[in-house]
Amino acid sequence: MPVERFSMGSDPEGAAVRVHSLARAAESVTEDVRAIIEDVREHGDVALRRYVERFDRVSGADLRVMPEELAAALDALDPDVRAGLELAIANVRAVAQADVGSDIEVALPQGQTVTLRDVPVRRAAIYVPGGRAPYPSTVVMGVVTGVKPVLP
Repeated sequence: MPVERFSMGSDPEGAAVRVHSLARAAESVTEDVRAIIEDVREHGDVALRRYVERFDRVSGADLRVMPEELAAALDALDPDVRAGLELAIANVRAVAQADVGSDIEVALPQGQTVTLRDVPVRRAAIYVPGGRAPYPSTVVMGVVTGVKPVLP
């Protein structure tokens, strides 16, 4: 993957356009995602382990985290980080539990409009990268909306 360095300088909108132009179009990954989903449907945990090795570069990973490991990780968490995560979880849960009902449009300062809409789904999955670039926000946004609180 080529790496390009540039500075926003005095043109943040131009920088945003340039960054957007570097991103692959959603259509370009559709077939890859479809193949991964089919592989996991067909081969289950064996396929998941293969993808953990491929994307996270971790081999021999156990796909299940035991309750004792979760408790130990929570105890070892920096109190400020834990407080920040708990606040994020509370905020995400409050938004998720709000009764959207009809569509709500939100106008952003840059001129875009975002429409919030209740759309039921049968099932959903998230992938949370680990290793050198963990993203706890992915867990918060992906799981908190449909589960009971995990942090005491």
